[in-house]
Amino acid sequence: MAYLGALLPGLPTTPWVLLASYCFGKSSPRLQRWLKRSPFFGKLIRDWEEHGGIRRNVKILAVCMVCVACTFSASRTSLPDWVRIMIPCLGLVGISTILFVVPTVRDKS
Repeated sequence: MAYLGALLPGLPTTPWVLLASYCFGKSSPRLQRWLKRSPFFGKLIRDWEEHGGIRRNVKILAVCMVCVACTFSASRTSLPDWVRIMIPCLGLVGISTILFVVPTVRDKS
């Protein structure tokens, strides 16, 4: 699911990666090590486990992806008006969560 989330707008990546890491840690340390060594997800998992948050550049990318997905979904589809209004509202909830709830990891430099 995390790989799909990285490719498809609107499907979150980070929660699936963290859930996979947690489940792998409980069931298969070998798979957890493999996931932590992944060039795509490894740094994200290490930042969460070591610092309890994500880096600023990851937050910026996440906010941009939410904006693109919500804009595209609300403007380019033939959905009912109430759904087209709910899409940006839910996008704002996601952006607020990313910005204000998830801690930011500070760079050492």
